[in-house]
Amino acid sequence: MTERRTTTTREFPGTPEQVPVIRRWVDSQLTGCPIAADIALCVTEIVTNAINHTHSGQEGGMVQVTVRRDPGLARVEVKDQGAPTGPHIPSPNLDLEFDLDSDEEVQLIESGRGLRLVDELSTRWDVAGDEHDRTVAFEMEWNPDTDHGIPHQPRS
Repeated sequence: MTERRTTTTREFPGTPEQVPVIRRWVDSQLTGCPIAADIALCVTEIVTNAINHTHSGQEGGMVQVTVRRDPGLARVEVKDQGAPTGPHIPSPNLDLEFDLDSDEEVQLIESGRGLRLVDELSTRWDVAGDEHDRTVAFEMEWNPDTDHGIPHQPRS
């Protein structure tokens, strides 16, 4: 079966309850994709970040998700309503000592893990926009002839 290019966009309320709804919707756009589970995992991380760290998570906030599928390539874009700072992967400081009984310190330890996961699983990812609206996008590739996912190659 030959894949054809498809692009679908949908808006969702920016609430935590929508995260699994968005994940299922993205998965439904990737029928037959051999790496759909990895894509859905990355979408979950990016949408969760949008809801937790941008204006999209405030009352009445929205996130817009676009799924583009080409033969051997999927690109997912999550557009949020912006924030004063953008997403980034913090440098780990392995020399720090943390109090694991402190909720704030546990949250600090976990901060940035989702984007590290996106960075490791995706072929590429990027951020565009500003404090008014921002889009975090990622792409994943696979070989459509063999129907197996292509392992991520580290960027040099």
